[in-house]
Amino acid sequence: MIVLDDTNLANFGSELEREHRKEEGALETAWNYEGSPIGHETGLWIWRVQNFKLIAVPRNQYGKFYQGDSYVVLSSVKKENSDGLIHHIHFWLVLDTYGSQHREVQKKESSLFLSYFKQLTYLQGGFASGFNHVEEEQEPPTRLLRVQRPKRLEGSRRQNAVVISECPLSYTSLRSAEQDSGDHQREFFEALGSEGEVEEGEEEEEEEEEEFEKRLLRLSSSGLFGMKLKMELIGTEKIRKEMFESDHVFIFDVGHQVYTWIGKHASRKERKHGLRYAQDYVKSTGRSSFTPICQIIEGGEDELFEANLEGWQGW
Repeated sequence: MIVLDDTNLANFGSELEREHRKEEGALETAWNYEGSPIGHETGLWIWRVQNFKLIAVPRNQYGKFYQGDSYVVLSSVKKENSDGLIHHIHFWLVLDTYGSQHREVQKKESSLFLSYFKQLTYLQGGFASGFNHVEEEQEPPTRLLRVQRPKRLEGSRRQNAVVISECPLSYTSLRSAEQDSGDHQREFFEALGSEGEVEEGEEEEEEEEEEFEKRLLRLSSSGLFGMKLKMELIGTEKIRKEMFESDHVFIFDVGHQVYTWIGKHASRKERKHGLRYAQDYVKSTGRSSFTPICQIIEGGEDELFEANLEGWQGW
């Protein structure tokens, strides 16, 4: 687990950081250009991080994520019964990196992120490997792809979506559960280098979700002049909207994801350290450090957040 005080996120959430981010955002040409709909209209936009700059991904490439790169995904939607927009900002990171605030780690993406795409594809390579020149090749490369359907999307509007992962081009990537009975074409194994023993298939990509009791924890100031922060459990399982108070920051654990809910009138200290406490909480539960963490400002709740509340009928 990363200690934020030792990183450039140490001031994340502070007034200084927000003002700096606002100024920097106004200068970002990736979205701040003449006639830009970004931030003003509903839609989905994706950028690839290239040499510390954001490069727009062509729409015909949406849903394809190269495993050597990181991405920023913006989904702008209208809130029900309101003309205002809610902006979901996702940071998609490769499997061996860390992030926060709608953190999306390869193979551990949140249900909200997966719902954006009919098909999500992981491709080997990245900007450093020159993947952007692939169109210049005379013949398309031979690839071995593994196709899976995320169990987390069952019953949702994207329940038929699939995740496609590119595997090393070798027979050692095969699993017996993924083969059809009968003879295999010679060309298939020639493309893999040779034919060998195929290992038994295992469900390694997705973990079975266990029965989970929702938890709501409140982060509040304590001690002399409110210099200290304390986190206390205030509810389990049946979490209601009235339990969220504007004066505090809350950590809402729904099992597959952890939310940091920022009240409009929460103290500066609470706002600054909310994400850090969420990360520490995930670590204390023994869960994967890749567990999705999402920060939500009061009033910006999405339907997936609201669906976890008892008897929710609107804020």
